[in-house]
Amino acid sequence: MNNAGIYPVQSFDDITFEDWRRVFAVNLDSQFLTIKAFWPGMRERRWGRIVNQSSDTFALNIPGFTHYIASKGGIIG
Repeated sequence: MNNAGIYPVQSFDDITFEDWRRVFAVNLDSQFLTIKAFWPGMRERRWGRIVNQSSDTFALNIPGFTHYIASKGGIIG
């Protein structure tokens, strides 16, 4: 179960590239890394389940959540 997420509330004007990358590292990159870690064993056993959890905020317009919503959209995509 991939369920990592951080959501620092920041206006777009205040978000730095480092802020952006940190949110994506925790919220999106961690899902990729978890899948990569478990995939070989699942493939070998020919069985397994991975559940990636996102957020319903993807469809909402919430001020200060730009990087959070973008990262969760990556999971949905």
